[in-house]
Amino acid sequence: MIDQQEWTKVTRTIHKEVKAKKRILDKKNFELLLFAENKKVGSARYNGILNAYALMATYNKAKTQTVEALIEQGYAAEKLGGYKRAKGYYRSALKKVPDKNVNLVLQLVGELTRLYERSKDYKALVRTYKRAYSVLKKSSRPKKEYQTYAYLIGYHQSSQLKQTSKARIWMLRADGGGSSSQELQAAFWVAQLDREAKKTDKALKRLKELAGRKIAKNSSMYVQIHFELGTLYHFKEQWKSALRHYRLVAKARAPAELKQFRNAARQKAKEIDNYLKSIEASQ
Repeated sequence: MIDQQEWTKVTRTIHKEVKAKKRILDKKNFELLLFAENKKVGSARYNGILNAYALMATYNKAKTQTVEALIEQGYAAEKLGGYKRAKGYYRSALKKVPDKNVNLVLQLVGELTRLYERSKDYKALVRTYKRAYSVLKKSSRPKKEYQTYAYLIGYHQSSQLKQTSKARIWMLRADGGGSSSQELQAAFWVAQLDREAKKTDKALKRLKELAGRKIAKNSSMYVQIHFELGTLYHFKEQWKSALRHYRLVAKARAPAELKQFRNAARQKAKEIDNYLKSIEASQ
């Protein structure tokens, strides 16, 4: 049957003989069964893989619970559309992987990310990202890698879970004080959260520090940061400071999608300038 590549007959015979106790499902026979199942195509292949592990579970369940076995079952379940079942296998595998095996942890985080995003299970997604963050932070990998997960955690806690205080903590972790796009966005997000929480002074302090970093004048972040500074100073009636930041926005080579910021800044700068001139004329 093997020589003729009659894989359905091969697997059916193995199942029948094992159940009749005419064949021992040892390592050699189980590998043969999986080999034959993997030679099938479409759903027959993935159903066959799951059936093979189900058969093994009746004889030696521990062999179906290794990391490799769980990943293979998760993959087969996902291919058949059993997304909930696949998540269970991948979660179990992730729990068994030691932190030092960074690549495998990240592989499983990637598998679960896809499934959790599909089901919009953001709480579980955040938990999974936290494992990646923890593993990467303890590793020798570049810090930008774990900062990325800190940003993703903060993003979902803020936008999906509405956990703003927790989101702020993670966005701070995502910001290493540099000028990368992610760090700038994380710091700006913290300022936005502070502003929403009516903590204007904190937001202002954060934005001033952010404005002091090396930021390209034609970038969207440059425009947004200075527009926010102009707005906050305007709110506090610190006219000259507001005017300075609005003018920086008005002169910036803003990306097309932020052209409205430049137009608004130009209008506000004009209004403040006229206001200051009227005060000067009345004195």
